[in-house]
Amino acid sequence: KGGQDDSANPVSETSRRAARSKRAAQWHDDYLTGNDQVDAHHKALIQHADRLTRIAAREPLESFYTAAREFRALAGHHFQVEEMILDSRDDEAARAHRDTHHALLRSLDSMMERVRQGRLAPLTFVQDFLTFWMFNHIAESDLEDFAGAGPAAKKKASA
Repeated sequence: KGGQDDSANPVSETSRRAARSKRAAQWHDDYLTGNDQVDAHHKALIQHADRLTRIAAREPLESFYTAAREFRALAGHHFQVEEMILDSRDDEAARAHRDTHHALLRSLDSMMERVRQGRLAPLTFVQDFLTFWMFNHIAESDLEDFAGAGPAAKKKASA
């Protein structure tokens, strides 16, 4: 967004850190939702993305494809858990969150297919697409929809 200062945006800060470190992503406590299970899943997804970065840089493509399919399965499971937690609310935000998950999985599948077709480099997939894909969803959906119970919510409330 032309010329805007995005230094307070956790997605942008995470992208800058990843670029400096050559890692896909790094956990930052600003992403704590307040739900221990959701936060543990997010950390696991980030660790798996970091693993994908190492595999993309050093190992055969078949190893990358296998690890990418594992990431996809982990993400799908994580989304199911989030949806089960949100089902208790039965409101429009919970339904919108579920719809977002479906769209995210479609975009993930589409980008993974581009890698398989040779139209996108595996390392670019992880460092550019996947990092944004994960952190944008956490920042734009999860922090709001799971807000209220954790340290991040308490920190924001006291600010």
